[in-house]
Amino acid sequence: MKPLIPFLTLLATTPASAAQSDYTLPPLSEFPAIVERPLFMPGRQGVAPATPPSAAIAGERRLIGTMRRGGQRVALLLLVDGTSRSLSPGDELDGWRLLSVEPGAALLTAPDGTRLRLSVGGSLP
Repeated sequence: MKPLIPFLTLLATTPASAAQSDYTLPPLSEFPAIVERPLFMPGRQGVAPATPPSAAIAGERRLIGTMRRGGQRVALLLLVDGTSRSLSPGDELDGWRLLSVEPGAALLTAPDGTRLRLSVGGSLP
């Protein structure tokens, strides 16, 4: 498959862009990723993250997101070992019970009854 050079040439010479400014596209050599990994090629691969996500501090359990699944709100936590776990209201994790989930936060209760509103990015004590 050929790169999309004709398409880029077409964009650079459209009447609307030509009439409004003298801008010309930089040479294709300034976009090596486009040439090396064309967008619509089946074999195109994304760039892997340098390090896998993990808890920053030993013993840390971090809220990484909230979502709806099957009509029910769910909290997503990143565990100490780097794995994630989804909790629904009523579920427990290390003695903490999930009471409710709202967009961007979760309400939990500790074994002693203490309530904690944990925002995304926050950690359980």
